[in-house]
Amino acid sequence: MQKKSFRVEEENSGLRLDKYLSQKLKIFSRSSFKYLIREGKVKVNSLPQKPSYLLKEGDLVEVVLEEREFKDISLIRLDIPIIYHDEDVIVINKPSGVIVHPVKRGQPSVVGDLLSRQIKLANISSQRPGVVHRLDKATSGLMVLAKNNLSFFDLVSQFRERKIVKEYFALVEGIFLEKEGEIDLPLKRTKYKPRMKVGFIEAKKSLTFYKVLKEKKDFSLLLLKPHTGRMHQLRVHLSFLGHPIIGDEKYGGRKEELLFLYSCRLGFYHPQNKEFKEFTLPLPLEFKEYLEKE
Repeated sequence: MQKKSFRVEEENSGLRLDKYLSQKLKIFSRSSFKYLIREGKVKVNSLPQKPSYLLKEGDLVEVVLEEREFKDISLIRLDIPIIYHDEDVIVINKPSGVIVHPVKRGQPSVVGDLLSRQIKLANISSQRPGVVHRLDKATSGLMVLAKNNLSFFDLVSQFRERKIVKEYFALVEGIFLEKEGEIDLPLKRTKYKPRMKVGFIEAKKSLTFYKVLKEKKDFSLLLLKPHTGRMHQLRVHLSFLGHPIIGDEKYGGRKEELLFLYSCRLGFYHPQNKEFKEFTLPLPLEFKEYLEKE
């Protein structure tokens, strides 16, 4: 367990709790402290407080990063391919059909596989160890996880600040008139399935860049670059334009055994040395075979 404590100075009286901590522990971002505070890992005078709590001179601020056991995660080995790993991060090639973290006992998952192989993951969350972003169950390709808590907060901040580079291959229905461009359509959650839709009231800005790489008959191979990271963003954007991803029945795509959406490029700043690391994967065999169909 890691623990830090601070006695609030006169000059910092009246400062918000999250801002105070971001000044004291500069390795973490302010958004990271909001997460810690809401998880109950920060206390003021032995009591939990909100991120907006205004400090007083002499207040005792304690930050605890506790070790957690991963009780609800079934350690089922899947031998998911590891592209890169060191003491801080691990980059994998996630298969289609595998969830990132389980929602109930007995489910095979990315984190269950890694933990079964004695790979250490950040333990801020006992349900989602190491998880700083997710790919849908049916989506495959590159994904990064954090192996310790400092790396976890650093990567979370990079995703929030949109410093992460992400690109995807997608096979979609139809032919595009414009061979490259942007899809700027706000998205919102729904109460029913499917979970997301394009909306213009109480919706969040969502931006996707696309480029047509190849066309054949009545479908296209795209390179997609999401600028924002909304749930199901690529799937909903393309479906709304009348070009659903092949295999994406949830959003109007034709039925196939595979969702043809693949995370092919991932770049981020290493949490420790701040070196920009980038990983790329070639077009999967399944995509090539589909393109070669008569």
